[in-house]
Amino acid sequence: MNQKQCHILIAGAGIGGLALALAFSRIGVYVEILEQTQTLGEGGAGLQLSPNAFGILKDWGLDDKYDLTLSANFPAAIQARDAATNGVLSELQLGARAVDLYGAHYATMHRADLHKLLLNSVRKQSLLNIHRNAKIERAQDTPTGVKVSIERDDLTYEADAMVGCDGLWSFTRQHVVGSDAPIATGHVAWRALLPINLVPDAFRHDCVLAWMAPHMHIVAYPVRRGEFLNIVVVTEDDHPADSPSRQSWSRDATGLSPLDVKNNCQSFTLNNKLIDLLKSVNNGNGGGWTRWTLYDRAPITSSHDMYNPQHPHFALLGDAAHPMRPYLAQGAAMAIEDAQALAMAVQENWGDFPKAFQNFSSRRWQRVAKVQAQSRRNGEIYHMQGMMRMARNTALRLFGPQLMEMPWLYQGPRI
Repeated sequence: MNQKQCHILIAGAGIGGLALALAFSRIGVYVEILEQTQTLGEGGAGLQLSPNAFGILKDWGLDDKYDLTLSANFPAAIQARDAATNGVLSELQLGARAVDLYGAHYATMHRADLHKLLLNSVRKQSLLNIHRNAKIERAQDTPTGVKVSIERDDLTYEADAMVGCDGLWSFTRQHVVGSDAPIATGHVAWRALLPINLVPDAFRHDCVLAWMAPHMHIVAYPVRRGEFLNIVVVTEDDHPADSPSRQSWSRDATGLSPLDVKNNCQSFTLNNKLIDLLKSVNNGNGGGWTRWTLYDRAPITSSHDMYNPQHPHFALLGDAAHPMRPYLAQGAAMAIEDAQALAMAVQENWGDFPKAFQNFSSRRWQRVAKVQAQSRRNGEIYHMQGMMRMARNTALRLFGPQLMEMPWLYQGPRI
C-alpha cells in the first residue's frame, strides 16, 4: 500500500535547515524551505565537526558524492596550552585514533564550505524547493497542519507540519514556546581567517590549538585544506551596553584587535609569540577581525523546549531550540544530530507529526541540555584565574587526555 505523501515546511536555510531538508528528502518527505534572505550562504568563520556529526554526514553520502573529505581538514590532535608560556598542558590525539574509537573523523571546516556541500546535495533532491526572500510574517495552526504567511506579496504556504531551523532569533520559536529573547553572555568572539602564508611558523600546526588565560581564551585551527588558519579569541565584554542588536549582532572590527580589550590583560601577559599571531591579523592582507557578541539562552529543561503539544504540528531544531555557547564546538554538530533524529522519528511515525515531534523531542532534550551545560562549564574553565588557573593547569598536565576525551559525546546519540 502506498504511503501518504508528507509535506513539511522548514524555516531557515542555514546548516541546520539544509541538514534537515536532506534528511527528510532521503526518506521521501516533500520539503519546502523558507529562507528570509535573498542570498544563500554562511559567514566567514570556521567550525569543528566532531565524529558524532561527521559520521552522520558521511552516512548521508556527502563524503562519496560531494567531496566532504576534500573540503575538510583532519587535525592530528587537540592541544590545550597555557597562554602565558605557549607551553602544551595536554594533548588529545585525533586522526586515525578518532576513526578507530568513534567510526568517523574529527574535522575542521569553513562554515561556508559545509553550507555549500549541503546546499549542493539538497538541490539535487527531487522532493524539495527553496524559497528565498521568504520572511515569515505569521505562523498558524490549522486542524490538519500549519499555515504560514510571508511578508512579500501576501504569499501563504500550507503543509502538514513545520520545523523552525531559523537560528538564535527564531521567529518560529516565538510561536512554539513564546517570546524569550536571547541574553548576552558577557563574552565576545573575535574571529579572523588568516592566509597560511601570513601565519608565523610557530603556529603552522595540523592541530586544534586552544590557549587559556584569565578572562579570555584563544582557539586556532586550519581550514580549506590548510590554506587558512581560523582564529577565534573569546574575551569578556568590556562594553556590554554597546552590544549589537538582533538585526546586526556581528560587526566589522578591522583596525581593532582583541588585544585592545582592557579587561583581558590586567595582571597577565600573553606569550610574545601568541601576541605576534594576533597582531598578524591586522598586518598585510590579514583581513582584520570581526567582533561577535555571544548570546544564548539557559539550557533547556524539558522536551517542551523543542516541541509544544499546544502547537502540535510545529517543532524546533538547532539554535532555535537550544543555542550552544562555542566552548565545546558543538553548535553545528547538535543541529546535524537533531536532523538525523527528527527524520528517524518522522519515518517511524509516518503521517502522525504530533507523535513524531513528541518522540523526537523526548529523545533529544536531555542530550542537548547536557551539551549546553558542558559548553558553559568549559567557558568557566578556560577563563580561570589565580589559584583555580594553577589547579586547572596541574590537572591537565597529570590527567589531560582523560579529561579531554568525551566518548559520551563523540560516540553520538543512542537513537
